[in-house]
Amino acid sequence: MVNKARYVPWYRIAEEVLAGLVPKAMTDSAVEGLVSQNDWLIIPTPAESGRKQAIQRGDPNIYFALNGEIDLGLVCNTLRSINKMRNILTGFHSEEKGGLLKLLGGLDDNFETTVGKKVYEYHFLQSPDYVSVFRHTANTMTEGLFAKIFTDADAIHDEGLALAREGGEYRRLLPTVSLARVSFPPKKDLFTKNLQALKPLYEVALTIKTDTEIRKETARNPAGQRVSCPACGYGPVPEIVVKFCPECHSRMKPV
Repeated sequence: MVNKARYVPWYRIAEEVLAGLVPKAMTDSAVEGLVSQNDWLIIPTPAESGRKQAIQRGDPNIYFALNGEIDLGLVCNTLRSINKMRNILTGFHSEEKGGLLKLLGGLDDNFETTVGKKVYEYHFLQSPDYVSVFRHTANTMTEGLFAKIFTDADAIHDEGLALAREGGEYRRLLPTVSLARVSFPPKKDLFTKNLQALKPLYEVALTIKTDTEIRKETARNPAGQRVSCPACGYGPVPEIVVKFCPECHSRMKPV
């Protein structure tokens, strides 16, 4: 059985470091409720009352696990959060993209950016196995590599859909994207330091808008970047309307 109480003092450190980004004055019992049976804790936002809400979030989350070392990361662990975070690649979020890449570049060499498969061999409610697909030192991520993590996530999702269509023995695949993750000895000063490094990335990640939010914002302010298809000439249209050409499926390019 997981000893959830041992997470409480570490969460209290996170409360201080992430002040304003986490709920105020959670009880010890409530903190223990954030710990999964797989022995990791998800840090909630002020709008979330517990783990059930937090794990279904449409935004990236910060988690940590106490497994000899401390595993700490900023992760997109749901399809909604991956799809939303992908919008940082659009012209609408060009400033945020530049800021995030700069912050990644300022991390120490121990941080990694990764993409993995969550493999559910028998049932969706089981604890998944994890298979690494992409792993790169976070502070050397380029714009091209950053785009690749979402391409890889899409490929995993497509593979999972293909397996579902095949039927037969249950096997479901889902992608998970860690924007930055790190493992280190369980020392309070290191935990504080690494959380402080993740905090500004988390703040940027929480500003990324959904497709619907971007469309509404662009409707109010239509003077955004326009794109067209370099292959068949479709367009120009606002960048946030389509990412790929509806005629020939090529990636749209800025006009």
